[in-house]
Amino acid sequence: MWLEWLEPVLRFVGRGGLPLGLLAALALVMFTMVLHHYLFIQFGFRTFRHRLLERWSQAIARLDPRQRRKLRSGLLSKARVRIQGPLLMLKSVVALCPLLGLLGTVTGMIEVFEVIALLGTSDARAMASGVARATLPTMAGMVLAIMGLFFISRFESFARRQNRALADRMGGVQ
Repeated sequence: MWLEWLEPVLRFVGRGGLPLGLLAALALVMFTMVLHHYLFIQFGFRTFRHRLLERWSQAIARLDPRQRRKLRSGLLSKARVRIQGPLLMLKSVVALCPLLGLLGTVTGMIEVFEVIALLGTSDARAMASGVARATLPTMAGMVLAIMGLFFISRFESFARRQNRALADRMGGVQ
């Protein structure tokens, strides 16, 4: 029953060749990373933020202003790394998507040129397969990159808001 949705996907990947298969694997990696970061934001970040603020509130009474500034800066930096750190890998994966699409374009065009060399330009049907192999990975790579950029934008916006909120909660240090 669950294999019914898999057949059209495999057919689509088969039409695009190896680069489209690589893009499918990369999409799986990308969406796993997105889900992981989303789950951290929804469930893990509150606990992390609570521990950070608890550490701050316990320390401010016993530290002089210079030490408080250093601690505040260190805690805010730790929060920024914890929220934005996984985004660096996600950005790398997203950057690979159009490159793999371009690889598909090149391999598809090579197939078109091989058909032209063997059969000439009179067999449009034979060339269509190569054109499909050229355009499908390009389209898929661009779609994946756009989707990845959407998630990155949302996660970075969340990170900025949370860092600002943490800085406000910790207040100015004299």
